[in-house]
Amino acid sequence: MFWILSDGQPVPAPVEEWARWWQADGAKGPDSERIVAQTTVAEQIVSTVFLGLDHQLGSGPPLLYETAVYSQADGHWTILERYPTREMAQRGHALHVKHSR
Repeated sequence: MFWILSDGQPVPAPVEEWARWWQADGAKGPDSERIVAQTTVAEQIVSTVFLGLDHQLGSGPPLLYETAVYSQADGHWTILERYPTREMAQRGHALHVKHSR
């Protein structure tokens, strides 16, 4: 259920190790490993991140990455998509950026 990044690759971790890693990585601010990409397009922010938790609610690979689109105009998250790999998350991010233009 809990995951950390080791050399950029997600690996399962006990909750104590996850908590230490999560806190240390979060302290890096914009240099956090959890940030895959963030792009501002017009009045929208497309944000893709490593979640650190498996969001798979059924069967299938763990969903560890997420892209969300935030509308600065109305203050709402409008799109949410989750992925099992960083590569899929990067492709999804690029598609959401393209469609936000």
